[in-house]
Amino acid sequence: MASVFEEPLKKKRRRAPILFAEWTGWLFWLGMFALVGWWIYVMALTPGSGPSLAKETVRPDLPKLIDYSALPFPIAVDTYRVPVSILFPAADLARNSRICRQARTEEQFRKLLQIFSQEDGQVYSFRYLGDVSDNGLLPVVIIPNLPHYKDLAAFKKDFNVCEAGGRHPYEVTSDWLMFMEDCPRPGDRSRGVAGCSLIKAELVKNKNLKLVK
Repeated sequence: MASVFEEPLKKKRRRAPILFAEWTGWLFWLGMFALVGWWIYVMALTPGSGPSLAKETVRPDLPKLIDYSALPFPIAVDTYRVPVSILFPAADLARNSRICRQARTEEQFRKLLQIFSQEDGQVYSFRYLGDVSDNGLLPVVIIPNLPHYKDLAAFKKDFNVCEAGGRHPYEVTSDWLMFMEDCPRPGDRSRGVAGCSLIKAELVKNKNLKLVK
């Protein structure tokens, strides 16, 4: 006959296999959840794994000036404002004019920029989400069309850039002027893709970026 002290020990011995099975089941499902989460993360950072909507930093105080559709890789878009006088100093515009053999003076550009003295440019910074060999950023700048340029040719007469590394006139409407920056030269390809160049190729090649009219 078992004593009163032996009976609880028997119950504990019967319970041990059940506890082990329960813990094994929980560990299995936790492992499955971790595996699925890791797979989703890898797919999100893999170019060509499927269309991905941009993660846009919404500024309710800023108007929406551009339209673009989903790119085949993950990006984020940050929006902010910078005074036009900082984005386009008269000295820089005069230098670009000389390089483009247009011979406009710095004083002429100061007079042009006077109409923008109270204006800000709106910057859309497209950012590649993943490992990159460049900076992964493609800035697009929008300023008001206060000079009333009728077409891209007239726009370029004042804001053209004839060397790599500047903000190039890209599109004009009756209300807005759009500039697109050049991408930096990619570095070590083993670090990642040329993020800026990938974004620019998709936007330009497929005419995937438009000013809101």
